[in-house]
Amino acid sequence: MGRQSSKRKKHYTVRAAVSSSKVKHRTARNLRKVSVLHPDVQAAWDKNKTLKENFASLGLVVDPNATLQLRAEANLAASRGLLSNGDAPGSVDLLALDAQAAADAAEAAAGTPKVSEAVSVDGALEAKAAKTASAQVHQPPGVQEFVRALMERHGTNYKAMARDKELNYLQHTANQIRRKCTLYRRLQGESVDSDDDDE
Repeated sequence: MGRQSSKRKKHYTVRAAVSSSKVKHRTARNLRKVSVLHPDVQAAWDKNKTLKENFASLGLVVDPNATLQLRAEANLAASRGLLSNGDAPGSVDLLALDAQAAADAAEAAAGTPKVSEAVSVDGALEAKAAKTASAQVHQPPGVQEFVRALMERHGTNYKAMARDKELNYLQHTANQIRRKCTLYRRLQGESVDSDDDDE
């Protein structure tokens, strides 16, 4: 038998209070500078305010989940018949209720009084988002040749295209081929009608 190694006991010390250096580090971490990248937000940012106070003064929502929860509650109330879309007399407009509830939630989270003249940075952000280009739809040239050959042989019979093992060697389903054909026609400028001959 060999000699057994002795196991050392691990000694743990329990501290009753957190050290002051840890507290200093924690407060320093909480007071770190916020880097604001967007120029519109950067111009309206007040370095003496907290993040929540700045967001509330800019008209932005700190916690989008709280806003979504308010919207879900309003939709639930509408489905129960407590609210309507504002069509009937004496009804409440859901969007106005949602906007007011979101503003109230932002004020409650920030703990600040209502700011009468908020900086409308959200309008500038919305305008910039509206003028950004939408993503262009692209179909690779190989897929276009594949779809063109199938359409020449079978027209719009997608089931026959799916059964064609010579051209459809990847064995796409009829619905996959339908989507590819619809995109191909849209990119070619043809009208996309519901002229499906699935027989």
